[in-house]
Amino acid sequence: MSFINFSNHPSAQWGTEQFKKAREFGEVIDLAFPFVSPEADENEIARLAEEFAGKIIGMAPAAVMIQGEFTLAFAIVSHLKREGIRCLAACSNRLVEEEDNVKHVRFEFVRFREYIS
Repeated sequence: MSFINFSNHPSAQWGTEQFKKAREFGEVIDLAFPFVSPEADENEIARLAEEFAGKIIGMAPAAVMIQGEFTLAFAIVSHLKREGIRCLAACSNRLVEEEDNVKHVRFEFVRFREYIS
């Protein structure tokens, strides 16, 4: 089984805890979330959703973390859930420190949350 990281956050850059939780589903496989032009219309979103959902379904994952442009992510989640594939989002604490009027932001992984419908 596998865990597909369908985002623009390569698993090699994740913290230990997030990677450990993802590995509970199987081998972690990165699949880059595509760029979506703000000019893209609903037909283009539907085409991209069909293309990427088909690719993911063909990989037969145990779970998929989906994070990217909202309308495409929603369309892909809808396709995958119809196929019984678990769709997850990473949930993190946003930690902000300010020093000399410069904000430093880091994210601390907490858990995966399943998309619900």
